[in-house]
Amino acid sequence: NMKKRQLKSNISSRAAPSKPPNQAGGGYVGICAGAYLGTSWGYDLLPVNVLDINHWDRGKTLKCQLKTTARGLQISPKLPKDFEIPYVNGPLFEILDSSVESLVDFESQLCGKDGTYPQVMRGSPAILAGPFGKGRVVLLSLGQQNVAEFLGQKIKVTKS
Repeated sequence: NMKKRQLKSNISSRAAPSKPPNQAGGGYVGICAGAYLGTSWGYDLLPVNVLDINHWDRGKTLKCQLKTTARGLQISPKLPKDFEIPYVNGPLFEILDSSVESLVDFESQLCGKDGTYPQVMRGSPAILAGPFGKGRVVLLSLGQQNVAEFLGQKIKVTKS
């Protein structure tokens, strides 16, 4: 699919780290386009698929509704339980293994500009984390322009 190849090329040229983390430790924080690289679609750092990749251009909103999961609140109690943040075509994730935990889930449902895309956004993880060897990987569907606001909530991801 031409659209998919173009997206992967754009992501690889703009978001790729100089090298992926190794099993001995280190970490990776993937933000928006960089989050694709942490999935099975990129470096395969976590057992996570990109959900509905053919419809990556779901749309944008200034008020994407999010809900912090119980695990997210346990790790970062200062996060609000429900909040809104801008969203622009970030990846949707499908967790494939229980070692990966959703910290924040989407409550909004964007289905493309014509509203014809599959309704798979609501309930899918917006932010997730999991182990990679002795390190940790965090993937955020949110765009980098919104992460500063989110990280201002002092999210802390550590090994449990």
